[in-house]
Amino acid sequence: MKKALLIILLVFILSYFLIVNLKAEVKINNSIFNVEVEILNQARGLGLRSEIKEDQGMLFLFLNNDVRYFWMKDMQFPLDFVWIQGNKVVNITENVPIYTNEEFTSLNSEADKVLELKAGSVSKYGIKIGDEVVIKYKLK
Repeated sequence: MKKALLIILLVFILSYFLIVNLKAEVKINNSIFNVEVEILNQARGLGLRSEIKEDQGMLFLFLNNDVRYFWMKDMQFPLDFVWIQGNKVVNITENVPIYTNEEFTSLNSEADKVLELKAGSVSKYGIKIGDEVVIKYKLK
């Protein structure tokens, strides 16, 4: 019994460590973005940061394809959203502004992944619907 509990505890600790410390390299066309990864928790996001570099962003992973809602609370700069199903870009929302009220931003796209990038990145790097997305996960 003690051995089983120890194994469960170790699995839980390792899983937590992997989720908390997960980063990824996201390649779309010939552009590579080094991103933080959030699994099932979009509450943290990029809010409260003063800026990110051109090649940085955040990748949100979900268990299924569904319409996703994003809240620009505490954002200090506008974002581009790249909606991904499987390994393809299925929708793009550019230059989403910061909000000063507590309004939710529904970008009405089904996706199992959403990539947040600095506003202007989609245009600058020529990202378009149908582009292939290659993701390489790594620990921080």
